[in-house]
Amino acid sequence: MDEDQVRSKPTPEQTQAEKQRPPTFAWLKTILVSSFVSILIAGLSFYVYDTHFALKIVTVDLKGFIKTQQQLSFSGAIDQETMKINIRTLSEKIKSIPKNTTILIKEVVVTDEKSLTY
Repeated sequence: MDEDQVRSKPTPEQTQAEKQRPPTFAWLKTILVSSFVSILIAGLSFYVYDTHFALKIVTVDLKGFIKTQQQLSFSGAIDQETMKINIRTLSEKIKSIPKNTTILIKEVVVTDEKSLTY
């Protein structure tokens, strides 16, 4: 063997040290991938919880609705059939609200965060 071949062969200690040392920036890639996956899972968890499980409260101004319908009916702006259609429309909107939503009459709510429009 010539001298160059002897020098180029790694010693067992050098080979062992190279195997144990992680590749450069591999830890950065691991941290970035782990962070991305964690953020993605947390975001999806919040979305699913908010849409399917979290309790929501909606108010309905039933008294105002009835008063408006009476005024329109007495003034002749709408007839009896149109008033029935408007009442059915409000009823359908109330029935279409998801099960995790509680409906309260506007008179019992202090703040009007979210109101069902008719």
